[in-house]
Amino acid sequence: STLDRSSAASDVYKRQPNELCWIVDQGDYNSSRHSNASEYRPYCGEVEVTLSAIRRLRIIRLTNKPYSHSVDENRDDGFLYCRMKYTRIWKRRPSESGRSTADIVEEIITFLSPEDCQASLSLSREELRNNWRGTVLHKRRYTFGDGFCGAGGVSRGAQQAGLKLSWAFDKSESAINSYRANFPSCLTKHSEVAQFLTSLPREILVDVMHVSPPCQPFSPAKTIAAAHDEANEACLFSIYRLIELCKPRVATMEQTSGLKQRHPVWLDAIIHSLIELGYSVRWRLVNCKDYGVPQSRCRLILIAAGPGEELPPFPQPTHGDEPGKLPLFTILDAISGIPSTAPDHDLERAERPFERRPYDPRTLARTLTCSGGDNFHPSGTRTFTLREAASLQTFPLNHTFCAPGVMKQIGNAVPPVLARAVFDEVVKSLRNT
Repeated sequence: STLDRSSAASDVYKRQPNELCWIVDQGDYNSSRHSNASEYRPYCGEVEVTLSAIRRLRIIRLTNKPYSHSVDENRDDGFLYCRMKYTRIWKRRPSESGRSTADIVEEIITFLSPEDCQASLSLSREELRNNWRGTVLHKRRYTFGDGFCGAGGVSRGAQQAGLKLSWAFDKSESAINSYRANFPSCLTKHSEVAQFLTSLPREILVDVMHVSPPCQPFSPAKTIAAAHDEANEACLFSIYRLIELCKPRVATMEQTSGLKQRHPVWLDAIIHSLIELGYSVRWRLVNCKDYGVPQSRCRLILIAAGPGEELPPFPQPTHGDEPGKLPLFTILDAISGIPSTAPDHDLERAERPFERRPYDPRTLARTLTCSGGDNFHPSGTRTFTLREAASLQTFPLNHTFCAPGVMKQIGNAVPPVLARAVFDEVVKSLRNT
């Protein structure tokens, strides 16, 4: 690990005078010294410099106290401060040439823990948490707020993980009608995020908050500009104000993989805004199939923990070909048990003139989109019914959808099975804290 002022972390954290970032690399990756695949190993050594390269000696202070703009901290000959740790997790993968390469599969920016800091420069977790949220009485169940909630895929998973749904909002009237039909006791608002922020519910403080802002501008499939791009992009930056007001102990975000792969500057800006509020952040791309979703669906997941909180880990994949994991959940597994009387299971409507080559139902579906995507029934004679599409997104059979735009609601949703896996880890982390 190294201390650096000019690292990749500076892309997501505003440079400050005399501020250092503690950089940690974990896992397997090729260092500059060991580029040969046969010498493939994690790098954990020190960086050597020549004596002539040393300009002067500086004292480093490790602290978790908030940054201040005092004269002492800005002096060119004063102390250097380290408040943050940037961790990159690498994973080895084979390439077509036979040489092993490594990719960063997860990135984490955390504020230093009290144990990392010098005693005189350390604040306890309780002090940090109370300075941010105030003193909040412990409840029997952790509360949950769902921003851009859609038809409730995330809330379904959160509820299954034991969270108490407090509030939700979305600008789609039909999606909000679906949400209310499924979660009648939750305070639900049909509104844009800006309107929600100006008419906040009384119990705005929540333990856990999730946001799934519109992802169309950043989708890998997007090739041309659209009329609502600017409004959708603005939703991303409403996250700062939402967190500032709701002060969740843990916040999560789900977005298209394109935000990381094609629009990293936007992702950096979001992470930067969270860090400004004192939140530690981890983010990575996950494939939903690894958690029991019967489709290959790659999404960006971000988890952030407020001041004084432990940063929950990502859930370990539960399905796959590796020993000890469950077999992948297939199309057949998802749709074979749907009764003919299930809501939205209109076979006649799905059996429109349609002719495609049949395929093995013991495979995964392609990514479901607002229009269903390039998916059809394994028989090749019809499309999927709305209920089958919902099952491919892992919605339970009792989840209700209100027209119009049901397929759009289903395609836009976060699979509840994935949401539950994430929030199981969040709840476990909060209980440990």
